[in-house]
Amino acid sequence: MERTFSLKILLTISLFLVFLTPQSSLATKLPFHPRDLLPLLPRQVSWPILNYLNGAVDLLPTFVGAASAFNDSGEWKGACFYENRAWMEFHNKTGSEFGGGTLHLKVSKAHSWTCMDIYVFATPYRVTWDYYFLSREHTLEFNEWESKAEYEYVQHRGVSIFLMQAGMLGTLEALWEVFPLFTNTGWGRILILGS
Repeated sequence: MERTFSLKILLTISLFLVFLTPQSSLATKLPFHPRDLLPLLPRQVSWPILNYLNGAVDLLPTFVGAASAFNDSGEWKGACFYENRAWMEFHNKTGSEFGGGTLHLKVSKAHSWTCMDIYVFATPYRVTWDYYFLSREHTLEFNEWESKAEYEYVQHRGVSIFLMQAGMLGTLEALWEVFPLFTNTGWGRILILGS
């Protein structure tokens, strides 16, 4: 019992030291980020660390740019990938009146092998999302635009790109916390009423 307790303390102290060490000072790239191990720790240890690292504001999507065919969205740093770039390519593969488009998103330089970025893509007429955990160029297809107004909007302003800063773990944790509010079960009613 005493040996197990001392191993937990040793693991906790080593994780705190890794969190306090700047990423640039680590000589080699780790196969995982220490934050990825937090769910494996006992709840009494992991929750205070998670609450310190991820505040409520981190659960909101952050606008990072707009991808269009005429202007590059620039580069931004994601929660997982440090170098990201996006652009649009218009096409008419379906033969519809206004055609469609392909959003290209190139992600690279992941901070660990086990991380993931979650993005929300929006126009005034639709919202969709996708996640990326491989360093490469990804595509998101828009088969056809809803109307002439959406087509013109995307041509002039592009598709808005939002990053979920909390990453996969923080986003899933937030969704799990609000999930009962939308269920018609005793569990949901108890949480809504607070009794």
